[in-house]
Amino acid sequence: FTNTLLFAEKRSGKIFQIAMRNLNTSIDNTDTTNVTVQEIAFGFSSPSGFTFDIDGNILISNSQDNTIERLNRTS
Repeated sequence: FTNTLLFAEKRSGKIFQIAMRNLNTSIDNTDTTNVTVQEIAFGFSSPSGFTFDIDGNILISNSQDNTIERLNRTS
């Protein structure tokens, strides 16, 4: 997940990754050649936050059903 930003969309239950190819440029509304947005996981119950464990897996909190799920790094 180097040079990436992850975000959760509560309503859809999806986790997205935004990756920048060139860190020397900025993100604006017109240039999409430097940025890719990819859905990396779905099916969560109101994901409200996440963190990484020591192995690089993503731990995602589901606020609606009060659980924490792990997304393996290789997924």
